[in-house]
Amino acid sequence: MGRDATEDFEDAEHSKTAREEMEAFCIGDLDTTSLDIPELEIFSKNQPTDYPKKLVDLTKRYWAIPTAVVGISVVVAILPLRKK
Repeated sequence: MGRDATEDFEDAEHSKTAREEMEAFCIGDLDTTSLDIPELEIFSKNQPTDYPKKLVDLTKRYWAIPTAVVGISVVVAILPLRKK
């Protein structure tokens, strides 16, 4: 975007018809006197690759929730059996 594609067009060895169609699509000339736009630097955060360790840490931290769910499920399953 915003660059001269003449060299690329010539490298592709287009036909005479393509050259005629190119004239219709030309919307202007590239201003080469303008200042260059500096390229943006892309920064990325270092992503941790130690996912198994993170999973173990989460399991240790949140062990009470699954334990409570299992405990409540067992109690709910046993209560109807005791009433018989």
